[in-house]
Amino acid sequence: MKLFHFFNLLLAVCIQIIIIIILSILKKIISKKSKFIYSIRLMDLLPPFLLYFIYRLTLNVHGYSIMPYIVIVWMLIGIGLTIYEGYFQKDINLKLFYKIFWRIGDILLSVSWLFSIIWAMVTKI
Repeated sequence: MKLFHFFNLLLAVCIQIIIIIILSILKKIISKKSKFIYSIRLMDLLPPFLLYFIYRLTLNVHGYSIMPYIVIVWMLIGIGLTIYEGYFQKDINLKLFYKIFWRIGDILLSVSWLFSIIWAMVTKI
């Protein structure tokens, strides 16, 4: 029975990686036609997908997931970044704030996704 769960987990992770590869290919195709899309990195498109992937990987039999806690951490980082920019920079540049906030989210969600794969392997196998 445990082998069946391992293959389900492996299939889910493979499907997620295939979705990321398809996004990469679509981004390359569209970026050749649009200058705006050219400036967007693939990582900037991934957070909504990574949030869903984390939710699906860490969903337990009771319907709970660690995804809300990751979003709370991300929002606390945003609050901390706002306080930092307001206190030390004396001015909040929204363009810079959103760029830094989103890139920190990219890193946080990528690490969380990798952690959730390991978490799913440990708890479901």
